[in-house]
Amino acid sequence: MLQWKTRLGFGYKFMQKRPKTSAYFLSFFWRNTIRRQSYSRDDGFSVPPSVITLALTDYCNLNCKMCPFQRSDIEKNQLDFGLIKKLIDQVYNFKPYLSLCGRGEPLLHPEFFEIISYIKSKGLWCAVDTNGTLIEQNVDQLLSSKIDMVNVSIDSVGEIQDRIRGVPGAFQKAIDGIRALRAKSPNFRPIIRINCVITGYSFEHLEEVYELARDLRVDMLNLSHSFYVRTQRMLRAQEKLSQNLPQARENISWDTVDVDAGSIDYENLAKTIDRLRRKDEGVIVTVIPNLASGDKLQRYYEFKDFVEKRKTKCAWKHTNIYPNGDVEMCDGLYPMGNLNDSDFLEIWNNENFREFRKRLKKMERFPICSACCRYYHYS
Repeated sequence: MLQWKTRLGFGYKFMQKRPKTSAYFLSFFWRNTIRRQSYSRDDGFSVPPSVITLALTDYCNLNCKMCPFQRSDIEKNQLDFGLIKKLIDQVYNFKPYLSLCGRGEPLLHPEFFEIISYIKSKGLWCAVDTNGTLIEQNVDQLLSSKIDMVNVSIDSVGEIQDRIRGVPGAFQKAIDGIRALRAKSPNFRPIIRINCVITGYSFEHLEEVYELARDLRVDMLNLSHSFYVRTQRMLRAQEKLSQNLPQARENISWDTVDVDAGSIDYENLAKTIDRLRRKDEGVIVTVIPNLASGDKLQRYYEFKDFVEKRKTKCAWKHTNIYPNGDVEMCDGLYPMGNLNDSDFLEIWNNENFREFRKRLKKMERFPICSACCRYYHYS
């Protein structure tokens, strides 16, 4: 097992300091065995999801090169706290994992800490994905909220990170935020993970990001291949398929996404990732998707074919809820209903959702699945 000392050490501390959380995850995995049975049904019905992503806001204080949302013609909204409470009241008995992320920066939501407080009052696990620039000024509230995990997006170091994120000083603010989380939490602190999106701008600097993660003493470093790779071949195939699926109500322009894939040396990237995964120095390194060779990486970024062919099961396990209240699949492509009009549990098994699942089960995967994190997470 790679990094066995680091992983065992982390697991021991986790079990020792967070017995309630450990019990939660035992329950979570047990419930997942029940959820897996839903996939065997032919009617598209599913028990409630194990993971719900709440995209709290469309507003962001950065302008990242690989983000399609801030450069697209979408109406900006913020998810209503009342809708969030209504949702949680319906699903908390099913113990879902709640992820606060999405199109914008979650800490910009005016009721961000009230949302976390309500989630934790129901005994649920809660993680936030943030660009890190607002952590330091909100560190006391963030720690007192008892949030379980903070994922900070750092793709490179120094000025290169600032160029990727589109705002000078973004890198230093994120670093200061992580340091503040560690300095002000003698008794409790959330799990801290750096999430590094691999692009043509960042792939040569992964060793530096690892050294940074080690120096900051974060718990984990996740190396993430870009999930917003959309080749013309993929989009044409998905558009043809979409004629018999619910249509998106928003116009997301994938032409604005800049991952600079043509600059990536795939063989060197594969070797670098392998080296980092073997370092056993206190930081757990994960890779999503975990593609072990340069050939697989090239096929992934150029969409010549599916790198790994597996049955897609995310529609039985996960859904996104966007700031306007839409309950959707596939990053905004397919809206199944809106929380302003219907309860979540009604939407989860309405006609749209059941037909979507039946179609997905019949085909096993859609073209767009090839570069989607849920395809690798939940299948």
